[in-house]
Amino acid sequence: MATALPTAGPLVERTFTPEVEAELEALCARYPERRAALLPALRLCEREFGSVDLGGMKLVARLLGLAPAYVLGVVSFYTHFRRPTDGTYVIEVCRTLPCALRGADDFMQHVERKLGIKAGETTKDGMFTLKDAECMAACDKAPLIQLNGHNQELLDPKTFDALVDQLKAEPEAFELRKGCRDPFPWTKPADPAAQRTRPEGERDYEHEALTHEPTLLRRCYKGRATTLAEYQADGGYAGLKKALALPPQQVTDMVKDSGLRGRGGAGFPTGVKWTFIPGEDKVPGPRYLVINCDESEPGTFKDRRLIEEDPHLLLEGIAISCHAIKSQHCYIYIRGEMVLGAERLEAAVQEAYAAGVFGPDALGKGRRLDCTVHRGAGAYICGEETALLSSLEGGRGYPRLKPPFPAIKGAWGQPTIVNNVETICNVALILGRGLDWYKSLGTPPSPPDLYPKLPRGGAGSRGPKIWCVSGHVQRPGLYDVPFGVSLKQLIFDERFCGGMRPGRKLKGVIPGGSSFQILKADEVDVPLCFDAVANAGSSCGSAGVIVLDDSTNIVMALVNVLRFYHHESCGQCTPCREGSGWMLKIVERIAAGAGTLEDLDTIDAIANQACGKTICVLAEAFSWPAQSYIAKFRDEFVEHIKQGRNLTGGRLCAPGGSGK
Repeated sequence: MATALPTAGPLVERTFTPEVEAELEALCARYPERRAALLPALRLCEREFGSVDLGGMKLVARLLGLAPAYVLGVVSFYTHFRRPTDGTYVIEVCRTLPCALRGADDFMQHVERKLGIKAGETTKDGMFTLKDAECMAACDKAPLIQLNGHNQELLDPKTFDALVDQLKAEPEAFELRKGCRDPFPWTKPADPAAQRTRPEGERDYEHEALTHEPTLLRRCYKGRATTLAEYQADGGYAGLKKALALPPQQVTDMVKDSGLRGRGGAGFPTGVKWTFIPGEDKVPGPRYLVINCDESEPGTFKDRRLIEEDPHLLLEGIAISCHAIKSQHCYIYIRGEMVLGAERLEAAVQEAYAAGVFGPDALGKGRRLDCTVHRGAGAYICGEETALLSSLEGGRGYPRLKPPFPAIKGAWGQPTIVNNVETICNVALILGRGLDWYKSLGTPPSPPDLYPKLPRGGAGSRGPKIWCVSGHVQRPGLYDVPFGVSLKQLIFDERFCGGMRPGRKLKGVIPGGSSFQILKADEVDVPLCFDAVANAGSSCGSAGVIVLDDSTNIVMALVNVLRFYHHESCGQCTPCREGSGWMLKIVERIAAGAGTLEDLDTIDAIANQACGKTICVLAEAFSWPAQSYIAKFRDEFVEHIKQGRNLTGGRLCAPGGSGK
């Protein structure tokens, strides 16, 4: 489970300076309850005292009116707070599936040799602490590490050694924020001169994809955030002006008519979701918009790019959405690991306040609008909307039973809409570029006879889209391509990902992030849209396309996935808490060559006993991959079992199969 060890050691009495206490009071004023400022207060402890220790927790408890035991309970749930035992530099290595496919396991072994320590240990001089990390939302940049919260990307043993040597020799000269790399920036059409492949009068999705002018990423890849002035000069905030001239219900109707579906994983129609907010005559009091920026699904890394390099696109979408749902406060819940993203987002929010986008008359006629950036602290489960709300309110990230749904009873018991970053960026485009333009992109609703597994038809997939491609392709990265392009074309076309590495063949693809079902190589000629991928037996999910070639040991791939979800289970529900652990042990036993054929039936039984029987869908997140991997590659599991030995020496990829 994702539960960090409680902070140990002697109690050192801590105090804040009057200036820091005033800063804390200003933070508390941004929330309906003081308790909600708990995570920000603990971040102040990190900044002022270097870590979150017992004295800091006791101080925060007193200042927020909480029991010290409660604060300790919250701190012990999250993994990202600095501990008193941490060294000067905390090095975290990601080894989740996308990174492992690019050689992260071998890289970790080199890191351990270079530092002379294992994961969880600190060097004798107290300079370095090494930790395993859980997905850093930079899956196209593996191998990578986080160094005191900042990404150092596309590393190899030589560059890592140079990094460590520089830190030892000249720590003051090392720039933490200079570690990001962009090998394949995607801001232009793949092929503006591409010819049509379908007869005139028919939709030609291949042609549309190749000639599409990227819209969501068009201001990215500058190595810095787009300023408010640059955003406005490029037409930014024009959509907000249009929205404020319309009644809120009309804006909601436009979003509903656009066909926009949530980009965070579930694909629920955004405008329909907004209509669930009850009228003020039924539920008086504030309404809240909460942005889910807890991007931590292995394989997904689009939202990080948007907040780091085009934050005003999100902020414009927020202002429009708040007008539509009659909210006067938005909270952006951002992953604790996204230190750079939080810094740039905070700066953009301050720019927006100065320009009147937020503030006392932001929504016109004296209607105030506020926006607060709220950092999490390392827990995958907080990507689930109700767990996110629990964390936002100052608690552990425990999911809540539904109903009531957040739109009825959400943050602080009030109607709340929770939307993903990319979803709200699309709202800005709908108002800014127009409804007709938006509906011209993507796929329309599908009739009942098109996809047999959708007997009532599908809702379609409108608008632009960012696809996150990682794993065994020539050019992993972000692809701003509308719905409708085929998964096969995205992977193999030289103008997109460029196919497999030399000498390798495609083995399987996970289309929507590591929690979804895998497709075999002969199943990837499918349009990338919610309806078609669902009919193929998987999901677009959060658009995390993970590509596996024939060097991959599918049993070890499943071990990797299960290890992640077992670690990230919050532990509330027995089928998830225990089932994820049982399933991991069984698959590890198979991988070691000690499994039995009955184990495959046991795995399926555990999955069936867990799915649909927990508060949230994390049970499905580990069950769906297990069932699909075994169903699609059963012969490999059987071979492991019958051979009675580990066929690849415990490696995820055959020797020479990982890396670039």
